[in-house]
Amino acid sequence: MYLSTITGLPTVTLGSSGTASAGSSYTITCYVTSSSTVTSVSWHYQKNGVTSVINTTYTTKYSGGIVGSPSLTIMNVQSSDVGNYRCLAQNAGGIGQS
Repeated sequence: MYLSTITGLPTVTLGSSGTASAGSSYTITCYVTSSSTVTSVSWHYQKNGVTSVINTTYTTKYSGGIVGSPSLTIMNVQSSDVGNYRCLAQNAGGIGQS
């Protein structure tokens, strides 16, 4: 007999919504809990029904959004940043999202 374990999806929750002043930085808090190792974290942005993946690598616009620091900081907030944000985390069981 072979015994294996079932890994559940990560649990992902966001902090409360807020309002940012133009030109300031704003952090969207993402809390990730998982019974197994989280292998990746990503962010999606939705505006006018269109969803985009936020690239947090090699940019001065965003920081965070990685396994060790899942919260997303938006630098120099502008009106074009208004929209819905979703945090996603992946482990061996699949992808959990806020």
